[in-house]
Amino acid sequence: MGELRGLLDSIREEYPIMDLVDVRLKEILESRSTFVDEINHYLLRHKGKGIRPTLVVLSATLGPVNTQVLVDVASAVELIHLASLLHDDVIDGSGLRRGQPTVGRRWGNLVAVLAGDYLFASAFGLLALRQQLFALGALANAVRAMCEGEIEQALYSWPDEPDESVYLSHIGKKTASLLAACCEVGAHLAGGSSEQVTALREYGLNLGYAFQIVDDLLDVLGEEEKIGKPTMLDLKRGLPTLPIIRLMQRGEDGRAVLDIVKQIDDSRTSDRSSVSLLIRNVMMETGVMEESRSEARVYADRAINQLKQLPMPESVSEYLTRLALAVASQI
Repeated sequence: MGELRGLLDSIREEYPIMDLVDVRLKEILESRSTFVDEINHYLLRHKGKGIRPTLVVLSATLGPVNTQVLVDVASAVELIHLASLLHDDVIDGSGLRRGQPTVGRRWGNLVAVLAGDYLFASAFGLLALRQQLFALGALANAVRAMCEGEIEQALYSWPDEPDESVYLSHIGKKTASLLAACCEVGAHLAGGSSEQVTALREYGLNLGYAFQIVDDLLDVLGEEEKIGKPTMLDLKRGLPTLPIIRLMQRGEDGRAVLDIVKQIDDSRTSDRSSVSLLIRNVMMETGVMEESRSEARVYADRAINQLKQLPMPESVSEYLTRLALAVASQI
């Protein structure tokens, strides 16, 4: 994770427009309501690494772009992402995000859901203000896909032998769709050809698959203090992710570990630590950890291959290449 954060910091230094995005986000989220203003400021103080607006900005290097329009589109993307996190934390029952209490933990889930809706409205209002119809359509489709993925995952009855293709369909909608849209709208803003827009969209899509597979590994093997959120959330919800599906395919040993996870007491840190260590050992012994990492790298390589046909500055292509590799090597 340190490599990814360092890379994003380097990009920010070279592209000061990212600082303008931060300023714009503060302007957009100023509210006459004291309560809403407090929540929005809390969110901005603890927002993440900015991968999504960074993808918009880098993709827009295909051609000349109006700076203020680019800032507003990149800001809208970050608002959509923040909104989705608010809703995700409610769905997951998570009380921690980036090492801080979630909005749901501090103000309640009702407020968290409404705050997410507020951010969605702010994002689409900003795009409408700038008359960015292409971005409106692309990002609305991404949000629609994200909702479809969450609904399908919530209602799908997983069989005893989970289908990997169903898992990939879910993460394609829930995670990859927004990263794909970020690259797509950036390329379109820069006047890219349909082939170039499609290539960058495919880059973002494959980056999204790699990102989520690694995130699912971190859910099982990560340390809460380092990743800033509770671990084993998907396991506790009974959601088969790629590493868990692969572990279940290893027979009784894998299933025995999963049974132990379902019985742990969340309030006892020692239980969580011992189970995490057990899972890590079993995944290493059975090759599941390396398999999952390799799968993430496959998607990262697919993303990188899309860059070969793009007339981008060499430094940008290098950044996008390094970004894909850094995402795939977070664990």
